[in-house]
Amino acid sequence: MKNKFLLAFVSFTNVAYATGGQATDISSVNELVQEISQEILNPIIQFMFILAVVFFLWGVAEYIQGAESPDARKKGVSHIIYGLVGIFIMMTVYGLMQIMANFWLGI
Repeated sequence: MKNKFLLAFVSFTNVAYATGGQATDISSVNELVQEISQEILNPIIQFMFILAVVFFLWGVAEYIQGAESPDARKKGVSHIIYGLVGIFIMMTVYGLMQIMANFWLGI
């Protein structure tokens, strides 16, 4: 993964240097942005989404285990809500990334 990113970065800087500091090959810029999106941003979003789902399921387990205790149920409900908010945020971020990539880069 590091090698792909480094190769994309070096090739982009070589294109910029060879053209007198102005990158005229737009496909190399698109490839660089696509590599960053696929190799860095998407795994981060997926990891955060998994954390939100785990937090949600932890809240469900707390709610079920503490069915007799109002404090335990309240704590479980708060974890469920935070997990749902996290899931919603991660879905929104991923959707916005896809919209921006399709709009500006046509990826």
